[in-house]
Amino acid sequence: MPKNSQKVGEANFKAAVFQEYFGTKKFAFMQEIDHIDFIITDNTDRHLIWAETKKNTADTVEMFVQLILTIGKAWTFDRYNPPPFLCVFDYKKIAFLQYNAIHDIFYQNDFNWNITPSDHKSKEFQQIKEIVEKTVEDKKMSFISFTIWDLSHGPFPKEIIVDIPETTGQKKYFVDNNKSINHWICSFENTNTDCIGFLICETSDFQKVHQPYLTLESSKRESRQFFCNEKSLISACIYFSVRLCIEPSWLNDRDQFLFPSNDGYKKDIIFHNNCLIFTLFHGQNRRSSKNGKNHWIPFTAEEVGAKNNFNSDFMSGFLKDKKLSKEAKNTFNADKELWKYYHAKIEGHQNAPIDASLYDIREFFQGRSESGTMKQKSSDEKYNALIKALRQNQSILAEKIKTKAYEYRFLVE
Repeated sequence: MPKNSQKVGEANFKAAVFQEYFGTKKFAFMQEIDHIDFIITDNTDRHLIWAETKKNTADTVEMFVQLILTIGKAWTFDRYNPPPFLCVFDYKKIAFLQYNAIHDIFYQNDFNWNITPSDHKSKEFQQIKEIVEKTVEDKKMSFISFTIWDLSHGPFPKEIIVDIPETTGQKKYFVDNNKSINHWICSFENTNTDCIGFLICETSDFQKVHQPYLTLESSKRESRQFFCNEKSLISACIYFSVRLCIEPSWLNDRDQFLFPSNDGYKKDIIFHNNCLIFTLFHGQNRRSSKNGKNHWIPFTAEEVGAKNNFNSDFMSGFLKDKKLSKEAKNTFNADKELWKYYHAKIEGHQNAPIDASLYDIREFFQGRSESGTMKQKSSDEKYNALIKALRQNQSILAEKIKTKAYEYRFLVE
């Protein structure tokens, strides 16, 4: 953290943390009780958080140990109803620990609580430290990292590096004024001429996990839609794949997908085709033959043993003679086996569509619950094995796309 931030007073720092994370009418901030630095209560004065604070940066585990020794020395746990969480924070991070994960500490036999909590060399401090470290390993702790700047000493930096306590690594954030990936997709000519589907693309970060998605119907709820046709299909697939090839997490959910600054993607045909295959077989490709003519079937009827020809051969024709990477071929072939199995099983099922999409095939085998949602698994073990093989191959393909997403600067790290 920049050294100027340490000029903020400790009392002001505590107040700022309260306002940032708890500053609503639902919470109240109390000063010290039994030398506990920071206490949050609700409107009924029920304690929600007991916290240890440090003006400078400090070791997270050692801050928790000092807080626990402070609580134990004054028997605060016995005189007040303990809160759901213990908390520690300094100028770089805030961490929460479930109280019930450590409450047994206070009931140890023959433990000497009459020591100075800040004495890191004491035998008791080291005993508690071992317990807290084990608790952290068991993932009962949550971290939030933050940094404060005094802007009177200079402009806000263009990139920020913060520690990741859970991994002992670091995360870099960028203050980037570049246009987003949504500006990029909108730069392509887009008309509904010969439209084969709609790409729904509202946001340009990881936070809306249900987007982007593809559908055969225009959405009345979402304002940003991209028409897919032969001319725009590869652009739509690049957008879709770059957005979905990386799993969202608490570390990346604020990362922004950008207008690519490396034009190398334009001539990278293998990248284009990887994105096409990834898009065809991804779960967010929600097209269903129930909603219109399915132009997205990547196989001919003969290839998968369908009893009748498909209503559209657009996608199988679009794929013809395209050069595929090993990863894309493996994904394509895994899906072909699934399609073959589906067409072998639908004999006698009048409601099973010949022109099925992957979404329709999943629905056929997995069924729906009473609430109407698709079930997570099928009773058909061969189907389960085939869909698992498809997902495994697609995950490998996703890694190839991820590498290119960073290389072409759709994302930066």
